[in-house]
Amino acid sequence: MPSNRKVDVLSTAVKDSDWYTDGGEYGRQTWTIDDPFTGKETDHANYTSASNKWERQSNAYGVAMNLKNDEYTGRYNRRVERLDLYMYYTVTPRNSPSRIDAFGDYAHQETSISVTPSISWSGVSLSVSPSSKFTYQSNTQASLSF
Repeated sequence: MPSNRKVDVLSTAVKDSDWYTDGGEYGRQTWTIDDPFTGKETDHANYTSASNKWERQSNAYGVAMNLKNDEYTGRYNRRVERLDLYMYYTVTPRNSPSRIDAFGDYAHQETSISVTPSISWSGVSLSVSPSSKFTYQSNTQASLSF
């Protein structure tokens, strides 16, 4: 579990000569908390298309999720043991492609100071500002031929 849990950014881009984004964006963060008195509890936060946490481009969507943190009840700590994040959206073909290529990126805020990230793309590569506050896992690619 990362020690700094402020913001994670998830992003997926598609090759824009063949596909374009078409809405339907949705994201979810699910967490499990260990409460020393009541046991394990699971809850979640949804990120619908109405959320202001989304950034949109013709070939990519990204969502900045505020990560669940440990809680102090006044008497004891409730610790987050597990975090799961995902996002998806709809794409529509521009012509008659025979495959889709998707490129995923992930950025994790490494500082404990709250920042509001600015999300953008250069082609299919994610950029998050201020970049010095984030670490990246990029260049995840999936292809599907049909």
